Amino acid sequence: MLKIFLIVGGSSGLGLELAKIYNALGHAVFITGRKDPEIENIKRCTSCILPESLPSVNLDENGICDHCKNYNRLIVEWKKNKTQKQKELEDL
Repeated sequence: MLKIFLIVGGSSGLGLELAKIYNALGHAVFITGRKDPEIENIKRCTSCILPESLPSVNLDENGICDHCKNYNRLIVEWKKNKTQKQKELEDL
């Protein structure tokens, strides 16, 4: 079962090691800490800011994650279907 962890002080020491372990186990891990180069260098989705460190987040060459691409695809399909359904209703 996927769990979400927020680790305060996760930029070094025990917090960082726990974050690595939970991430390796497939859990979603969010860390906070002081301004640390490791935290500032985490790649994030340019659309929704999800960190690439999440197991389910894959960024494309433009920095957009799979979740955002799928969401955008579904919105386009929904709008297309909505227009078609409205047209069908008007034709009745």
